[in-house]
Amino acid sequence: MDITLLLGAGASADFDIPVMKQITEEFYREFPDFNEYLDNMIGDLSKTGFPLHVENYLSYARGQLNPINTILKCSPFISYFVSKIDDENRGYNKNAGNIIYKIEEYISYRYNLNAIYVESAIERYGLLFNILKNKYSEGVDDWDVDIFTTNYDNVIEYYATETGVDTCIGYNIASDYTMTYNPRLFNARKCIKLHKLHGSVTYGLSQNIENGNIMTVYSLDGFNIGDEYPAGHKVIERVMINGWEKDPSIEPFFDHLNHLKNSLSVKNNVLVIGFSFQDPPILNVFKDVLKTKGAEFKVYIMGKSSEVIKEELFNDDDRIIPIKKRFKKCNELMEDLK
Repeated sequence: MDITLLLGAGASADFDIPVMKQITEEFYREFPDFNEYLDNMIGDLSKTGFPLHVENYLSYARGQLNPINTILKCSPFISYFVSKIDDENRGYNKNAGNIIYKIEEYISYRYNLNAIYVESAIERYGLLFNILKNKYSEGVDDWDVDIFTTNYDNVIEYYATETGVDTCIGYNIASDYTMTYNPRLFNARKCIKLHKLHGSVTYGLSQNIENGNIMTVYSLDGFNIGDEYPAGHKVIERVMINGWEKDPSIEPFFDHLNHLKNSLSVKNNVLVIGFSFQDPPILNVFKDVLKTKGAEFKVYIMGKSSEVIKEELFNDDDRIIPIKKRFKKCNELMEDLK
C-alpha cells in the first residue's frame, strides 16, 4: 500500500485503553500508598520540564533505583541524578523498586485489550484496512503496510490473530515463544509490519531457573510475574516499556525510528490517528522527511487536535491535512483522504 500508519493513544481510546493523562490519574487514585512518593517525584520532575505522566514516573523511578546506570545511559534526567550522587550515597533507592513494579503491573493490566472490546476493535480496524486497501493498494490482498505505534496495547495483535492476517513484529519467535530482535524480518515478506516504538504488553522478560539467563518472551495476553513461561523459566518482567530512556544498546527504539524514516521517504501518504506528536524523536523524523518530499506527499492527521498540530508543530504546511474527527468516525475516511 502507498501509505504509512502512525497510531497514538486516540486509536485505542474507544476500546477502554486509556490515554496517558487518564492512566496517570487512575494510578494516583488506585495506589494512595504511593501518593507521598509520587508527590516528591512530581516536584523533582516539574523542575526538569518533562511531562508529568506515568511513563516519566517509571523512567525516573528506574533512575532512583540505579542512578549510576542511569547516568551511564544518558537518561533525560541525568543532570538530576549527577547532582544527587556523592561518595557516601551511590544511589540505589530500593523504595523505587516497589513503584516500578506497580506501574508496570498497572500498565500491563490496563493496556491489555479486554475481551468485551475484541469484536468492536476487529470491526473498526477491518473497516479501516478495507478503506486503505481500496484507495492505496494494487490489489485486495495487498497487506504490505508499515504500522508504527507508541501504544503498549495489543489491539493490532488481536486483530491480526483473530482475522488471520500475516503480521511481522521484527522478532524471530521460537516454538517456546522466546524472541530475538531481527529488523531484517520487516523486509522479508509483504504483510502488516508492526513497529511498537515504546514497548508492548505482549513482550516480557523471563529468567532461566537453572542458570539465570534472561531472555525476551512473547505472549498475546501478557504476563504475570512469577509465571513459569516457558517451561524451566520464570517471568521477571511482565511488560517491556522503553520509557523515555530509549537505550539503543538494549532496546530497538532507534531501529524502529529508522524504519519510520525510510517508510515515510518511499510512501506518498501517511495517516496519523490519535497521535499528539509529543515524542520529539518522532516529530523530528516527520520534519526531516518533509524537507525532502514534494507536494505529492500528504500527511493526514486524524484527531480533535489535528488543526492545532498542523499550525503549531508543522507551521501550517499545506501537506499536513487535518481530519478533526475521532477514530470512531473512520467510516468517513474515504471522503477525507483526498
